[in-house]
Amino acid sequence: MRVLLQTIRLVSGFGVAVLLMSTGCTSKSDSNANDIGHAAQGYYALNTAYVQNGNNCFWDDENNTDICTLAVDIRIDQNDPTSNSYGFAKSLAIGGDEPAGTGMDSSAIIRWDLSSFSPAWRIVDASITLTILDPTSTPFMIYPLKRQWLYSDVNWQSTGLAPWQVQGALGANDRDSLPMAAVPTDVSNEVEIRLRPSAIPTVAGWIHDYRKNLGVIIGDTSSSDTLVIASSYASDVNTRPKLKITYLPSCDGSGGGCPGF
Repeated sequence: MRVLLQTIRLVSGFGVAVLLMSTGCTSKSDSNANDIGHAAQGYYALNTAYVQNGNNCFWDDENNTDICTLAVDIRIDQNDPTSNSYGFAKSLAIGGDEPAGTGMDSSAIIRWDLSSFSPAWRIVDASITLTILDPTSTPFMIYPLKRQWLYSDVNWQSTGLAPWQVQGALGANDRDSLPMAAVPTDVSNEVEIRLRPSAIPTVAGWIHDYRKNLGVIIGDTSSSDTLVIASSYASDVNTRPKLKITYLPSCDGSGGGCPGF
């Protein structure tokens, strides 16, 4: 296997780290049809790209400055339902008893800026990397959101534009009913969470149409435990939440995608 790591800069957006993997060709009988990433790798070079707040900044010629705000996240809190004061916190406490002893829930919502990823990319895999500061014995689910929200105004009761269908973004119109993944239990430090295959079309939709990029919510109203993760404003940039995608570029340079997929 020949692996090349290169960083690219995109004029209209942020730079991304790209891992190019070339493995040659195999017959379809040699591929695992249940793993599109491996199957795709057998035919064409796979690329990976990631976005993480403060990493891969890009230069804005118009304003003569580096742009580094590539993700936003915030805690919404049932115990403080109209507050938006948790923005820019260095960590996010998520739980079903937060603060301890109140029985109140708190969730975290995260959104990454994917505007510089090409709509021509064929997404085959995706993962979210979190740095867990305080682990939990309860699996906390990651759901895609279905509502637009304003970082400056969102809270437990409201998206910042209108009330949630159910407070805490718990309604069927607020979030998808199927989780994208679960945060592993009893794990500390950095953990990469591979998204379920059923979540890949959602991630692709975020890239193909920026209006669909509504982010994710992490929470569990049935848990009495608390999960604490590093936020997009943590002091150590490398501990911040990261979204990574694996994709096939256009095979012929025309944006038409690769045959057989």
